[in-house]
Amino acid sequence: MNNAIKYVKLLEGDLTTKQDLLNSENSLKSVIAQTEYRLNTSLQLLEARVDSSIQNLQAKVQRLENKLDNSLQQLETKLDNSIQQLETKLDNSILQLEHRMTIKLGSIVTLALALMTAINKFF
Repeated sequence: MNNAIKYVKLLEGDLTTKQDLLNSENSLKSVIAQTEYRLNTSLQLLEARVDSSIQNLQAKVQRLENKLDNSLQQLETKLDNSIQQLETKLDNSILQLEHRMTIKLGSIVTLALALMTAINKFF
C-alpha cells in the first residue's frame, strides 16, 4: 500500500495540467503546419525541376528526331544518286554490248557472204 501511495504521488507530480496539454497541442499543430508548408514548398520546387527536366528532355528528343530525319533524307538522296549512277552505267554497258554484237554479226554476215561468193566462184 505504501508503494501505491508513492507511485500516485509521483504520478501526480509528473502530470500536467489541461492548459499544458492544450499548449503542447497548439505547439504541435504549429510545428505540423510549418512542416506541411515546408513540404509543400519543397514539393513545388521539385515539381518545377521535374517539369523543367521534362521540357529539356522533350527538346533534346525533338533535336534528335530532326537530326535523324536529316540524316535519313541525306542517306536517301545518296542512295537515289547511287542508283541513278548504276542505272546509267548499266544502260551504257548494254549499249556497248549491243554495238559489239552488231559489229560481230556484221562481220559474220560479211564473212558468210564472202565465203558464199568464193564457193560460188569455184563451183
